[in-house]
Amino acid sequence: MDHARSTHGRGRHVALVAALLALAALLVAPSGAAQAAATVTVKGTVTDTRGYPLPGIDLTLKEVGIDDGPRLIAKGRTDEAGRYTLKKVPADPAIKYFMEIEDRTGHHQTTYLSGLTVTKDITRNVRLASAGFIEGTVSVRDGDGPVMSARFVRATAISDDDVNFAATLATSAGRYRLGGLAPGRYKVQLRDTRGQLQGLCYDQVAWDENETCSQPVTLVTVRAGRTTTLEPQLIDQPEVNP
Repeated sequence: MDHARSTHGRGRHVALVAALLALAALLVAPSGAAQAAATVTVKGTVTDTRGYPLPGIDLTLKEVGIDDGPRLIAKGRTDEAGRYTLKKVPADPAIKYFMEIEDRTGHHQTTYLSGLTVTKDITRNVRLASAGFIEGTVSVRDGDGPVMSARFVRATAISDDDVNFAATLATSAGRYRLGGLAPGRYKVQLRDTRGQLQGLCYDQVAWDENETCSQPVTLVTVRAGRTTTLEPQLIDQPEVNP
């Protein structure tokens, strides 16, 4: 009789411990709804200023970094109807995001959306304004030597207020074309990426030892939907050593 009561008591104790462990597991483990809410979707449509959809537009969503710089979160491209979808975006109100919207053809201005916070699925539609282009040619010659390939020359356009810019490498024939530029006035710089020849600011204004233009710079005017063609430039002076 005593043995039976002892066995029965141990069984109730084991059952109680098992129930408590099961309850603890339920409290600790996240529910399916909580797991589903951990990431969300950002979607929308990209159009021009008249409302026409823009296919082939690249979108990049990044987390604003402090020490390590921006961290890529998601990227996508608009379809034929201008629609985009960025999935698996962490839903955390403490995270600040910024989105870059770029037309790689250069016909529309690159747009940035900053200070975004995401806690649920959202729709963010974007309109891109028309952009202008700067194009030109550059020749490279080391002193009195023959003309060389200009493939190592980087052309950069920087707006007069230092807000907008574009950069590209010239072709071997020295041609360059800078797009995606907002209307305004721009400084155009031509840099030897090898560091052997002195860079230029348009129009034939040589850099000084600080890689800045010591003389007044000719500003280039950019208009929406138009191409500004510059006079040919020549890089032929050795780099200045400070």
